[in-house]
Order: sequence, then structure tokens, then C-alpha cells
Amino acid sequence: MARRKSGGRKLKCPKCGKSVKKDEFCSHCGGKLESASPKAASTLLPNNIPPILIVLVFAFIVALGLAYLAFTGYFQTETQLSASFELSDAACGEEVTYLIELKDDRGQPLERQPVSIHADEVLLETLITDQNGRISSTRDVTPEWCGEEVTFTVFYEGDPFHGPVHAESIQKIMIPTEITLVVPSEAVANEEFVITATLTNAVDGTALRSRSVVFSVDSQIITETTDTQGKAAPNIVLTETGTEKISVEFTGDSSYVSSESLSETITIVPQTCEDGTVVGECSTKTTSYYCEEGKTLVFDCERCGCLPEFVCYESECITEAARKERLVQKLLDQIVYVEHSFGSGSGIILEHRSGETIILTNRHVVEGADSVYDLTITTNDDVTVHADDVKVAPNGMDLAVIYVSGQKGEVADIVSSDYGKGAEVLALGSPLGLQGSVAEGIVSNFMQDYTDSYYMYNAIQTDAAVNPGNSGGGLFLKTTGELIGVNTFILTETEGLNFAIDISELDEITSYSAWQTFTPVPKCDDGTPYGSCSSSYIGAYCSNGNLINNCQWCGCPDDYPYCQTEGYDAGICFTCGPGYEGYGDGGCCRTGYDYYGDGVCCPPGYTAFEDGACCPPGYYSGGDGYCYPY
Repeated sequence: MARRKSGGRKLKCPKCGKSVKKDEFCSHCGGKLESASPKAASTLLPNNIPPILIVLVFAFIVALGLAYLAFTGYFQTETQLSASFELSDAACGEEVTYLIELKDDRGQPLERQPVSIHADEVLLETLITDQNGRISSTRDVTPEWCGEEVTFTVFYEGDPFHGPVHAESIQKIMIPTEITLVVPSEAVANEEFVITATLTNAVDGTALRSRSVVFSVDSQIITETTDTQGKAAPNIVLTETGTEKISVEFTGDSSYVSSESLSETITIVPQTCEDGTVVGECSTKTTSYYCEEGKTLVFDCERCGCLPEFVCYESECITEAARKERLVQKLLDQIVYVEHSFGSGSGIILEHRSGETIILTNRHVVEGADSVYDLTITTNDDVTVHADDVKVAPNGMDLAVIYVSGQKGEVADIVSSDYGKGAEVLALGSPLGLQGSVAEGIVSNFMQDYTDSYYMYNAIQTDAAVNPGNSGGGLFLKTTGELIGVNTFILTETEGLNFAIDISELDEITSYSAWQTFTPVPKCDDGTPYGSCSSSYIGAYCSNGNLINNCQWCGCPDDYPYCQTEGYDAGICFTCGPGYEGYGDGGCCRTGYDYYGDGVCCPPGYTAFEDGACCPPGYYSGGDGYCYPY
């Protein structure tokens, strides 16, 4: 037998598994070599192992590795989970509905996958997704959740190919409420009544205390807080009679849902006095009595009138005659007598101010005075004082104000009532120096007049008997005693045409505190003011410091009754013998004779002509002193 030749020690490369002869590094891969025995190598893989077993072992090892990778999540992808929860506003005692949807990372639904739902970490249920990867379910809201914030959590634990995922939603579980309203069917106006609202938990009926309840009453909003019994009971006062709507509601808070608004109606009846008279009305059972606040009957004839034969005046029922007498006495206290050295008139107490009395009169009443101090004022109670100051109105208005110290008499009431033609009036003054005279009449008309400076003003015409001396006095409404005008002038050629300046003119001109300073008018030797007729010499007129004859303006005395208006002696008063009457050219004729002029007088039945002829009826003068038939 031949002997095998030894090839030397063989080495196996631990890196690439090649057998090489070199002692240190593998010539194939460069790895460090280690010795390998041929016998040892032959024992690692026995020659009798079946190949299928080797494949199975290899497959098992691969499967085991894949299982390990799967267990560690090596093959898992992200998963999509959406969850929504639906609760009504009043969820407590009702249901919560949730919808869950599970998808893979490509948005494809994951079907037949278990998903668990938790409420505050307590498992509610575990459900399997359908073919669309969805879960829909409804559960009752448990009592423990009521009024609380509940955290709902949805879990998907995943599988080897889909990663775990969860979603969370915090829901407030609101508690429904219920409110009741109790309203009386009837209440009295201006008196308190009570309405009651009760607020409860709609689930278990428990009272809700310390909650704000809102009432709507007659357009008013009233907020009340419930007590331990869940009640709110405000006291209400309504002033208007009739039917009113009362509403109540609870607007809700952080735990409780608002209640449904409730409404009730109430009838408000009027307050009445003991005889059944409604407050604010006159009694139909007791004449002149009024039912006032507090439901007390009081005598008030100004509101409720009197019996037909009486009138109400100063809160008394008296006869019309007695009322008129009282009214006149009251008005007389508002009128003063104004006098100076050369004339007199009347005035009206207009105002008490700062320790003085202001009196309204006519300019022509005061303008004849020598000075302010020459003016004296006498009140109805016979108190006489001198004037402290006088001012006259602008624009030539026939008005003036007199200032005196102290508070004298009573202040007149300026008219505020409506009146018109036919209104009954009283004219008060001092005609011809007769202080405290009263005349009665009506408002005849209204007119506009002009001053000498062409300033237009309003005047009132009246038929009340007014005479010299009434100037500056007051024209008052007979019904109310209100001052409507200042008696100013009369038309002497007609009867019953008397005029007063409308008191409203005080509003149209500047404040009388800014009126013009009074300046005395110069006078003639007898004291007659310039531009005036003498009171000493009838028919004489003061002009440029001298008295001149002017009977046209100033009239004539009884013993010289005729005024010559023509010729050189015009303005002179003259007289005619007994049985004669005078004419404007100074001529005189027997009474009943026809007068042509120039002394031509013809007996009764004859006509006088310029040539002095006196012709019988049916004849005329031919200008030659002879009469000819027509």
C-alpha cells in the first residue's frame, strides 16, 4: 500500500472559510488564519445528514428571526385613527354617540380590528371595525358623568403590520334643567305682588340653589338668585292697568343647561278708594272728591268740580258772585295808583325781586312827572311810597316800569291759558283818580298798531268801560284772573273802543332791566308838559314852552263851548248868545237856521247860498242875490 504524502498543516480562514497554506493571513480576503484539522472539519457536517433537514433547519432559523423582527415592530407602519363624540346640550340622562374610523398609512380602512373605548380610564367596551374600518355606537350617559368633564379615549393596540394608535376627546356632560312659574291671575296697580319661579335638575328633580333666574316684566329685566329650595320670588309693582306678560328663564352656567322660557299673563286692576273710585279719578258718588295716591278720598273741586249752582275757587265751592268778589279783591292787590304833580294813572305789580317791587305802567302815565321822586305809588292797602327808579320801553312803546323799595302788594299772574274773542275780562285801575275801580267786558278783537317810530305791536280791543286814569292798569281774564294786557288808550269819538297792549309784548322787546332811562318832559309855566293840553286852561296846548289855543286837540270849556277851526283865530274857543249855535269859522246862527258861512243864516225851510241869498224850496240863487225857480 502506497503512503499518502503529507501536504503540511492546513489553515482555515475564519472570515471567508477558505483553506490556505499560509500561516498568517488568508490570501483570499486578508483575514487572519487559524489552524484547521481535516478531521475536525469532517466532523462538523456529517456526510450522512439529509439535505431536507438542513433546509428545514434553515427555514426555522429564518422564521424565528422574522418572528423576532415582527415582535419588535420592525415590520409595523403608522395607523390612522379618528374618533368623534356627539352629545346633546342636555346630555345628562341621555346618550353619547361616537363614531370611530381606522385606516392604515395609505388611508385604506382596517377591517375586523379590535378597538377599545374608555371613559376616564374606565373601559366602556371593545368593538370590531367593519369592512369600512368603522365603528358606530351609542351609550347612555351615566349619572356619575353629570356636570363633569369626561375624557373619552379610543385605543387600537395594532398588529404585526400596523402600529398602535389612540385618540382622546374631552366632553362636558351638561345637566338639563326645568323651571316652573307661578303668577297670580290678578294684581292691583302700584301695589306689590309676588311671582315665584322654581328651578330644578331635570334628571332627578333636585332643587338648584344659588342660580340666577331672569324675569321679564313690563319691559323690565329682573335677575333673582334661587334659594335653598330652588325658588326665586321677586316683588313686582306695575303701574299700568290691563294685561301684562311675565316671562322667566334660566340662562345656564358651566354645569347646567338653560331652561325653556316660560310665560304667564296677569291682569292689573286699578287701585280704588273706599267708595270704589279708581285712584286718580273723581268720585261719582261724592261730588268734588278725588281719589288720590294712597287710596284716600280728598276734597278737590279744582279737579272734580262742584254742584251745578257752585264754582270752584281757591279749593272751595262757592257761588259765582262770591268767586267774582274774591277774584276782584285778589286782583286789586295787584294794582297800584300812580300819581305825580301833573297827572295820575295806574300800574300793575309785575315782580318782587331783591328787596324791591317792579311795577308796569304806561309811558304816558309817568312822562309828565318832574322827576323820578315826583312819582308816588299807592297800593290797595293804602301804603304810599316814592319811586326809586323809572325806565321806559324802547321803540316808542307806551310802556314803563317803576321800581320801589320793599315788597308791596301781590304779583300778577301772566296769562298762560288760551283765550279768544268773547272771553270775559275785568279792567282794573284808577279812572279819574278813583283808585280800585273795576269794569267788566269782553275781548272784542285783536289788532296790530304802530308806535310813532313805526314799531308794530299787538293790542287787545275790549268793551270794558275804561276812562282816563285807567291807563297802566291791568286787563285780566275773568275766569282765571290772569293778566292779558295793559290798558293804554281809548277812542273818544266812539264808545266802547278801548285798547290794551298785549302782555306778550314783554317777551318781544328787550328785558325791562335794560330799558331806557326815564327823562322828565319839559313843561310850560303852568306845569303842562310839552305836547300836552293844559289842565289849568281848557283849550290851551303847551308848545315850545308856551301855552297856545288849540281847541281842536284840547277841547273847550262849558262857557265857551264852540271851537273855531278855520281862519286867523283858529283854535280859539268862542260862545254864541242864547238860542244860537256856533260854527267852525266863528259864525253864530239861530238854532235851526241853515248856515252857509261868512255869517249867512237863513230861517228854517230856506237854503243859504254864497251870495247871501235865502231861497225857498224849489228855488236857487243866481249869484246876484236873487232866487230863481229850478
